[in-house]
Parts: sequence; structure tokens; C-alpha cells
Amino acid sequence: MSRLVIYGAGGFGREIWGMEQARRDVVFCDDMRTGTLLDAVIIAPSAIGPDDEMFIALADPVSRRRVAERFAGMRFASIIAPTAIIAPTVEVGEGAFFCHYTHASVSARIGRQLLCHVYAYIGHENVIGDFVTVGPRASLNGNITVGDGAYIGAGAVIRQGVTIGAGATVGMGAVVTKDVPPAATVIGNPARTMARPVRRVA
Repeated sequence: MSRLVIYGAGGFGREIWGMEQARRDVVFCDDMRTGTLLDAVIIAPSAIGPDDEMFIALADPVSRRRVAERFAGMRFASIIAPTAIIAPTVEVGEGAFFCHYTHASVSARIGRQLLCHVYAYIGHENVIGDFVTVGPRASLNGNITVGDGAYIGAGAVIRQGVTIGAGATVGMGAVVTKDVPPAATVIGNPARTMARPVRRVA
């Protein structure tokens, strides 16, 4: 089995190490430091070998996309916890992560580099873009479309049939009943667009 290179040595990267270290050889990759972390070696990007697989352990969709573009041509590992339930008709893109007790239902289509955190639910016929993050306990009911780079916060609930625009952010615990425009941030129950701060000129 190929070595797993975890790019990102923060909390999320350490969680991935905890899930994978018993099954395969795991190292961390960092641009600024070497040494060891959790008994795993930290390597520089130049030490990544041709047979290695990389997992990008960065929750921010924009940062994750930048790293994926930087390492274009690299093999990206998909990690699916043994307790995750992925229906056999689900399409999953490269580099996806399904944490423990996640569920992707019938005929969902999921793009590259999804991060789906613990207890999150992706309903039937959902279409999920690339570099999307779905926080813990978020519920995306059926026939939802989520654009590239969207961030769904922990505990958010999204009504069936809603579209979440590319680059949008759904706040923690938000209850989304209407479409969310691209790059917008929505919060609350029912979810509403967060007002932009007023720029004051002296």
C-alpha cells in the first residue's frame, strides 16, 4: 500500500492521522517545519515520492483548492471511515473525506476534495461541487445543489431543493429554506444574508 502524505498538521490533519495510522504508513507534509508529530515524520514537499498519495487536511475550501492546484498531477487519497454509509449509486470525486457516521444517500453526485465531517448527511440526488466543506451534523436534504467552494457550517439544515451558490458560507446552525447566492454568507433560523459592515470614512 502506498504511503499517505497528510498536507496540513493542524487539528484536522491530526484527526486524519488518528484514523489512518493503523492501516498504512502515514507522514505529514509542511512547508515550514520538519521533525515529527504524533510519532509520524514531517516531510518537506520536495520529499514526496512518486508512489505517495496526498490528502489535503485543510477545512477552508479556498486553501484546499490552492494546494490541489499546486500539486496538480499528484494522486489524491479519498478517505472513507468504516462507519460511513455511502449508497452504491453515489458518485464520489477524487480526494473526498467522509468522517465517521456520515451518510451520502442514493444517486448523490459529489465533486473533488469534499470534506464531510462527523454525523453529516448528504441527501438523495444532491449535486455537490468541488472543494466543498460540510461541517459536523449538517443536514443537506434531497435534491440540493451546492456550488464549488461552498462551506456548510456545523449543525446547518438545508431544505430540499435549495441551491447554495459557489463560494457561499452557511453559518453554524443555520436553517436554509431559500437559495443562497454565490459568495453570500447566511446565518440564523430562518437563514438570512449577513449584512456587510458599513465602511466609515473619516
